[in-house]
Amino acid sequence: MAQIDVNELRKLFSENTKKRQKADFARKIAKEKEKQQIKEATAKPPTKQQRMEAEVKKLQTQDELNKLTGRGKPEEGADAVDRLLDEYKKARGRAYDKEGEPLLPGQMEEKTIIRGRRSIPLPGTDRVIPVPFLSKEIETDTPGYDPRGKKGSTLRIANERIDELRDDLDLAQKAKEQGITMQEAKRNQDMQKKYEEFLKLFDRPGVDRRRSDYLARLSTQSFFRK
Repeated sequence: MAQIDVNELRKLFSENTKKRQKADFARKIAKEKEKQQIKEATAKPPTKQQRMEAEVKKLQTQDELNKLTGRGKPEEGADAVDRLLDEYKKARGRAYDKEGEPLLPGQMEEKTIIRGRRSIPLPGTDRVIPVPFLSKEIETDTPGYDPRGKKGSTLRIANERIDELRDDLDLAQKAKEQGITMQEAKRNQDMQKKYEEFLKLFDRPGVDRRRSDYLARLSTQSFFRK
């Protein structure tokens, strides 16, 4: 009688178990995906309040992730200024040389020269005769001109990043002057923007300005307290 190889049996059993677990997991994922698709297809569009709540939840989730990963630690205004100055200088150096000339493609000319030829009418007819030596040039504004460069170009992308860093640098300077962290300054900025949004919502004709201001502030506090 042939002897049974126990090790071989264990190996086969282990492989079959893994295959079955993998198949079960794949079916579970497919089922959950199908349920999610049905839910999304039949769901009603979110209300403004639900969108606001989702935004707050997203911010809270990001804050928790920052704590777990060690990111987003409080940064003093002065430290933020130093860091952003270095980043701004590097970003600027990647886009322009010392003379301020672009190093990346995508620059636009502010003015466009249109060249043409003058002409004189032929007496007694509707025809005109072009006169080459009377050529003329017409200078006109370039359509869609943007000093940052053509849309989608590497120069434009670099300049947009430079603008972002400049805004962050201004905010860091405010944090430094007020003696608060960069995170606090960012939160204050977000609260101010949200307050202005609510104020536009409540500031209607016939409504007392003080009431609109009160409702906007109350709504802002409620929004950031969630």
